[in-house]
Amino acid sequence: MKRLNIKNYALLEKAANKKVYKERLNDKGEEVGIELRGMLTTFDVQNENGQVFEKNSYDRSVESYFVNNNLNVPVKLLHNETDIRHMIGVVEKMENNEKGIVIDVFIPKFAYYYNLTKGWLDLGVLQGFSNHGFSSDYVENENGLLIKDFDLINVAIVDTPADAAGFEMSNTSFVGFKDKLEDKKNNEKNKKNNINKDNVFIFKYIYQIIKYKMKIF
Repeated sequence: MKRLNIKNYALLEKAANKKVYKERLNDKGEEVGIELRGMLTTFDVQNENGQVFEKNSYDRSVESYFVNNNLNVPVKLLHNETDIRHMIGVVEKMENNEKGIVIDVFIPKFAYYYNLTKGWLDLGVLQGFSNHGFSSDYVENENGLLIKDFDLINVAIVDTPADAAGFEMSNTSFVGFKDKLEDKKNNEKNKKNNINKDNVFIFKYIYQIIKYKMKIF
């Protein structure tokens, strides 16, 4: 199956102060950056690009790469992949809930386009998050594309979101990924323990038969 380059967009949600970001201050009350929160991808809902992400589409990629290797998810500006000045921030929290993927993003004040980014956010031109990655496990139909497994590369802040779930106010921590991985490991461990118990029982049973036939008391 052809490996597709996937980009999906979601709106930002406004904070109580009507801004889509919250300023982060240090102990001296000095601004050190801004925080953004919002839905990155909504599950089982077709976006404006005709894409539908299945509920578990992120699990394998995020767990095997970012979680297991303790890596951060980078945030770019407008999906620019070649200019380091467009490296704008980092995903501080990624939550996998029943509705989709929700992220908390921090943009540090030293980012090259920090003030420009704040200005476009204030004006409502930068309006959402977008994922960037690839998929080799998908189904094409007359309505669009069903993404069954998605390899996340990074996240971007963009101007034209396709997934209108929204910005919301809020080193990457993960919720709902590692728990699933631990559950899987525990299930495998329990399964192995059950197999060992079964083997012990079978061994004892065979021994009793041999003991009986040889009349060893």
